Amino acid sequence: MITHRQKQKRNKPNTLGFTLIEIVIVLGLVSTLMIVLFTIFEGQLRNFGYQQAQLKATGSSRTAMDSLTRNIMQASAVDINRTINSVLYTSDSDAVVLRLPSMNSSYQTLADTFDFVTIYLDGNNLYEIVEVGSGSFRKPTFRLLSDSVNSFTLTYDSATMADVTKITFDITTRTTIRGEQYVEMESSNVAFLRNKPRAEDE
Repeated sequence: MITHRQKQKRNKPNTLGFTLIEIVIVLGLVSTLMIVLFTIFEGQLRNFGYQQAQLKATGSSRTAMDSLTRNIMQASAVDINRTINSVLYTSDSDAVVLRLPSMNSSYQTLADTFDFVTIYLDGNNLYEIVEVGSGSFRKPTFRLLSDSVNSFTLTYDSATMADVTKITFDITTRTTIRGEQYVEMESSNVAFLRNKPRAEDE
C-alpha cells in the first residue's frame, strides 16, 4: 500500500543540478568576463609595447646626438675623406670625418698628433669609428650608435670642408611597435668646432 506521505515524496520534483537556462546564463557571464579581461590585457600589452618603443627611439637618438655634439665640439677640422680598412669615407650629408687634437691622460694636447672620428650612416645604422694617435688617451673604437635611424642629415656652414666651423645635424629614429605602427623621435642640434685654429693663429 502506498501512503499519502510516500506519494508526496515520489512526486517531489528533482532540485539537484542546474537547468539549461542557468547554464546558458553562467556561460554568458563567463564569456563576458573573459572578453573584458582580454581587452584590459591587450590594452596593457599595447601600452607596454609603446613605452618600450618610445624608450628605444629616445635612447637611440640621445646616444647619437651626444656622440655628434661631443666630437664636433672637440674637433679642429673636418677632413674631406679618410680611408679606414680599405673603405673610403667622405664627409657629406650622411657622414663626417672629424680631426681632433690628441691629448694625453693629463688632458694635455700632443703636438702635431691627431685622433680621427668618423660617423656615418649605413642603411638604418649609424656608426662611429675612432682612430687614435700615438700617446692619445682616447681608445680605438668601432661602435653602433643607433640601429633605428629613419633619416640623418648633416649640414655644414661652408661648402669647403677646410672652412667649416659649424655643423647642424638632424636625426629621426623610428621604432616599430607592431605591424605598421611605430614611434618616431626627431632631434636636431648645432655644434661648433671649438678647437679650429683661428686665422691669426695659423
